[in-house]
Amino acid sequence: MYHDLYDTEFNGRPSRMHFYLCSLANQMNMKTPMSIYTSDVHRDSFGTLDQDLIQLNFQELASLPIYNQIKDLKRTNTLENSRCYEIMYHKTQWVKETINNSDEEYHYWIDAGLSHNSLFPPHLAGDLSGDSYCDQYFNFSVFNERLVDKINTTAGDKMYCICFDQSVKKWQSSMSDKYTSGAPLGGFHMIGGLFGGKRHVVLEFCRLFEDKLNMILNDGLLFNEEQIYTAVVNDQPDMFSQQLFNSWYYEGGDLYDQWTQDLDIVDEFYKLFV
Repeated sequence: MYHDLYDTEFNGRPSRMHFYLCSLANQMNMKTPMSIYTSDVHRDSFGTLDQDLIQLNFQELASLPIYNQIKDLKRTNTLENSRCYEIMYHKTQWVKETINNSDEEYHYWIDAGLSHNSLFPPHLAGDLSGDSYCDQYFNFSVFNERLVDKINTTAGDKMYCICFDQSVKKWQSSMSDKYTSGAPLGGFHMIGGLFGGKRHVVLEFCRLFEDKLNMILNDGLLFNEEQIYTAVVNDQPDMFSQQLFNSWYYEGGDLYDQWTQDLDIVDEFYKLFV
């Protein structure tokens, strides 16, 4: 959780910390321990969260090894201005660090901002009796202890990942097929907001990602982490329990009809959580 990255060397969306904190507070209804990586400047931002469930890890982005690895490449590549490449590329390092400091069998990365009203429909809203910003836009009942059991069961001995089905409608571009040993890229796109599973398979995924990342960096290129994740899944499909969807938007939402007009069957993102 890193705030105020917008219009800095790191890139990011503006004014996101309150968004992240509201979403994370709702995710904590899963009652599972969370390891949160953040900057020391945010040390006092987490007082409203359940302190028994969180472990704060203070790491500055400029101190990460990847910072110097990609510093020059950020000047020669076209970047996604709303995405921080240091965070994208360091996710697997943080996941490995968390696994190595824990005896838990299952480990997952989850984006702090995943619980919000653009993804989840009103009928899944929790207690909206409050009139606060957090109550109105981030409180969804799908984030509960049953969700943890559901994802663990779905993962089994494989790695759980969510993929956008691009067989009909394309959402995200792929890298060159040079970076995959599997079928041509483009049939699906792995989402980086939630993935994981048993510790051994997650560690293997991290290794495969980092091998592919180093190959790409050696070629002087930068892609977003999801494009690289997708190539890993494409190389090793039997390693993953893929959960597919083809619409970010739910029926009744503002963009649903516009987005789904070419689809015969609509698989909405939120239904993976129900």
